Amino acid sequence: MILTVCGFAQSDRPLLGGSVTDATGAAVAGTKVEAVSAGTGFDRQVLTGAPGTYQIPGLAIGSYTVTFSKPGFRSVEVKNVELAVGQPRARSTRRCKWAH
Repeated sequence: MILTVCGFAQSDRPLLGGSVTDATGAAVAGTKVEAVSAGTGFDRQVLTGAPGTYQIPGLAIGSYTVTFSKPGFRSVEVKNVELAVGQPRARSTRRCKWAH
């Protein structure tokens, strides 16, 4: 699977969002996405929707570890996803193959 992590900040509370697709480009709904703050340990979890997309709003500024997991697939962890104020575009984009 391919996953994309993007951070957006239009206020003092950034939004983390992106999409999860398989090797054929098909959306992977129901993937658990967990963001954990490196500084505070605060975590928030969401599931991807039908188009494979997710959004985690209201996160504090800082560095996060984002984990993607779904039964039947190996989990993927993306470290050092930086979220900052005043960045209305993708801050950090990572693509990883997510194998069975």
